Amino acid sequence: MNKVDVPVFDGMKGYGRTGVFLLWLALGMCTACTDYEVRRMEDEAERQITICPDSARTLLEDAALLFPASDPLHARWCLLSGMVEDEMRKNGRYGHLLPVNEWLRATACYDRKGTTEEQAQIP
Repeated sequence: MNKVDVPVFDGMKGYGRTGVFLLWLALGMCTACTDYEVRRMEDEAERQITICPDSARTLLEDAALLFPASDPLHARWCLLSGMVEDEMRKNGRYGHLLPVNEWLRATACYDRKGTTEEQAQIP
């Protein structure tokens, strides 16, 4: 019986570092796109709070689906969610309270990086 040399696939030898780099680059780009989209939705929600708090709450709920966002964006989301709920309560409608873990994350972020005004708005 004669031996036949069969080429053996040895994986991606030599491409490991490049593959890892490309993976991290793709993940970084997705995170940047997500942060941009969350920021855009938060800006629109902030404009809608006094005009139509229901629309603002819907925008913030949609933005929550795009998390995990960066800590400052998440803290701003918590602040805006509280403002929407306050506005809805003024109009006699009741919404959802912010979960404790979300509030703690926002408080920690504003304690580290927030302005005094932001720190005062999240007691």
